[in-house]
Amino acid sequence: PISADRLMRKQKDYPPEMIEDARKLYQQYAGRQHVRIEQEMRAKGWPFYRSMLYPKRRKTVSPGWIERFGWNAPQPKKRKVTKRRSAMQNQFAAWLKKSFPEWTWTWKYQRYVYDRLAEITSGESRRLMIFMPPRHGKSETVTVRYTAWRLLQDPKLNVILASYNQKLADKFSRKIKRIVGDAAFSAGNAGALACQTRPRLTAPGIKHDNSGQNGGGPNAGGTGVAGEGACVPGNRRLNTAAEWETSGGGTVRSVGVGGGIAGFGAGLIVIDDPVRNRADAESQTYRDRVYEWFNDDIYTRMEPGAAIILIQTRWHEDDLAGRLLKEMENGGEKWDVVSLPALAEGEEDAETGETPRRGERNRGVSASRPLRVNPPFRSVRPQTGTGAVPEAF
Repeated sequence: PISADRLMRKQKDYPPEMIEDARKLYQQYAGRQHVRIEQEMRAKGWPFYRSMLYPKRRKTVSPGWIERFGWNAPQPKKRKVTKRRSAMQNQFAAWLKKSFPEWTWTWKYQRYVYDRLAEITSGESRRLMIFMPPRHGKSETVTVRYTAWRLLQDPKLNVILASYNQKLADKFSRKIKRIVGDAAFSAGNAGALACQTRPRLTAPGIKHDNSGQNGGGPNAGGTGVAGEGACVPGNRRLNTAAEWETSGGGTVRSVGVGGGIAGFGAGLIVIDDPVRNRADAESQTYRDRVYEWFNDDIYTRMEPGAAIILIQTRWHEDDLAGRLLKEMENGGEKWDVVSLPALAEGEEDAETGETPRRGERNRGVSASRPLRVNPPFRSVRPQTGTGAVPEAF
């Protein structure tokens, strides 16, 4: 005997309610995620298969539901690229190539990240999450070099660097300080910091100015180059790994999770891996601690118009990023999300070319594709999670 489901498929006599449910899901997922549509239709009790959406090519071509019922998937909104954002993106990328030629800065996923960072720089975005697997350069590119570049662009900027402990935060701080110091003395960035505007005393009774007279050079160190007594960012008052000051008045402060930063404000806050490993992520107590620290300490340190960048590897759906995204779903602060999982899971659908991933969920992020929670990493091949998908690397 033929089952009712099979008979329905054979006769193609589907209830209008079933077709309408499929259409709504097709519109909801913008014509994508056919595996997800199939799962949700089956959960509703309908005998639905994603192959119904596609034309059948046997002796004759039979149209699928998309063509048969004239479904039009809504086009994802394209981000408006402003001249300012484009300029910021190009400046940062050019600076990376010039300052660190030994590194490769032209991968597709890197350029995608530069575009999101340009929105932070231009002020179009104030909240950004970046989810990437380990060893993909997220800390070196964003935490270290982007922060250093921002300080070179604006020496008055106050920055907070945060990580799961003070030691790692201090390590980031030292790297940034070294890069800013080196760039301040390079030919192309000699005026990047306000270092030259303050005269220095390099020997008793001898005052050097910025004109090169009295034995002084651009760096007022007596030799015209960086050296003993030269003007190094942060070496006047605050000059430790945990806190140092640029000659323009900006300050960099590093702090570990749970550390206090009373009396210090910031225009840029970078939180890099607030969770050390899976063991910490599995701890409800630790997750609560990180969340309370973010709200009670970090969030209260923002200056007007400040930006926050949260960088992490996702170990748990209830981590700091997960809680902030849940707040956003309920009307909280809007975050832009870049999710670059290391490995796409599931076989690619031969008819759609779509690759389903574990943990797919639409959190309503402001991008053309929904957020994907990173799966356990077994590959170093990055994939994009939000926004336009770059072509193969």
